[in-house]
Amino acid sequence: MRRCGFILFFISLCLVITGCSDQTKRPVVEMDIPMTYKERTDLEYQELNVALPPLSASHEDNMDHINLIIEELNKMTMEKINTKVVFTFMSRGHLVYETLMQLSSGDSDIVYCGNHLAEDTNLPYLVSQGHVKDFSQMMKLHAPSLNEAFQTVEFFDLMKIGDGIYGVPLYMPYTNMPVAMIKKGVSTEGVKIETFDDIYTILINNNLQENKVLFYSDIGCMPIRSADVFSSIHDYYELPLFSRSGYLCDTKNDRIVRIEDSEMMDDIDLFLYYYDQYGADTNYENALNNTDIGIIITTFTEFYRYPSGDDSFDYYLLYKDKKFNVFTNVPVYVISSSSLKSERAIILLDFLFSDREANILASWGIENQNDRYENGARINMNIFSLMSIYNPQVIAPTRMNTEDFYDIYHGYLSGTYVPEMLSKLYKDYDLTKEYRSGLRSDEYSLKEREDLILKYIMAIGKEEKYKKFEEMIHDLNKTTDLSEKIKGFLESIGAVH
Repeated sequence: MRRCGFILFFISLCLVITGCSDQTKRPVVEMDIPMTYKERTDLEYQELNVALPPLSASHEDNMDHINLIIEELNKMTMEKINTKVVFTFMSRGHLVYETLMQLSSGDSDIVYCGNHLAEDTNLPYLVSQGHVKDFSQMMKLHAPSLNEAFQTVEFFDLMKIGDGIYGVPLYMPYTNMPVAMIKKGVSTEGVKIETFDDIYTILINNNLQENKVLFYSDIGCMPIRSADVFSSIHDYYELPLFSRSGYLCDTKNDRIVRIEDSEMMDDIDLFLYYYDQYGADTNYENALNNTDIGIIITTFTEFYRYPSGDDSFDYYLLYKDKKFNVFTNVPVYVISSSSLKSERAIILLDFLFSDREANILASWGIENQNDRYENGARINMNIFSLMSIYNPQVIAPTRMNTEDFYDIYHGYLSGTYVPEMLSKLYKDYDLTKEYRSGLRSDEYSLKEREDLILKYIMAIGKEEKYKKFEEMIHDLNKTTDLSEKIKGFLESIGAVH
């Protein structure tokens, strides 16, 4: 059987849910936070400066849309908290430099921080350099909703370094937990839909009933997002910060293993076998409207962002008994240590977190101008996320208000976790530096494997991805096996036990 190009690496846009080092199930903590912000009539007028990256590649061409969103947002902030917000858009090409400049210059009160551990704009570094303010005490006095969230929403804990709180997260936790979308009319009789094996059974049964259906999966066709699915099923995750070495942490057996030696390869083979038999070579958008496609397997984040737009599918979260590792960077808003308006800054962040109307405007734009409704769901037309702040009670307006969606959403949140090693790296900047410099040294030869994998990533196309993956695995097998040596290094610096 042929293997697909499931190359292991992390995508950077995510929130991290902190939590456990094992794979035990834990319930979602429901928040009881009022979603209507009360006006603060006691506040004097102030202006706040907020520094953000460009909102899109076509940022300059869409300034009219962006200015409309800013105008509408300022109507709300003036009415509720007597505050005008002035935005500065930093250069994406020089984002690390400009972030540090905005924080040190005093030009901005609130600054977007991409917070990738591999760059020196991560939160532990900014804290170690004194660039950002601990707002834990101010939050108790001036931001009651955010303060409640930091007490009850587990992943917000990652913003804590020592006893201080330094950042407000932008996005919901981001993993590749799979969702099966099954078109109504496809027979699922007698099948409890929980795993890929159950999907294969449905395909076989429908074929035997002479009602053959096709399935589409952007997991199978997109190497950059697929490996996390199959690794998580077997309690693996990739070494943090290094996106293409092909080394995995085996949490069940406490070892470091190469991708080519992992149990996940059998699952990849089986998936590809059925994709050969029943798969449709198309894309997600076309699959939603293709009458021959009865099953779509996608990741939760794609399912959340790009809905079907109608109620013709039933939805099932797969592998709810497994934990899915969230990705490594945690975009946040920080308050500059040089700001003289830090109290008003935390009030603004609390307002954007807890006022539903403002949260939706800042996250998705102006209703009926940047989007439209179709069959009860908001369809993106020209969405600009100006200043999104994640609140689990505010579901994206692209989603229909259906019970099965909420079941999947809450199941997803309870199935995400961050490994203990990543949590340690995140909390300790000195440890992160040692980890990065150690594994990047010639001693461990990770560059050989990274360069080899990159070669095949660049070569993989729709027609040849299976063949290229076989070639890559063959070549990886010839590289030096350093798994025990790497584990010894991680133990020596205290990153793993």
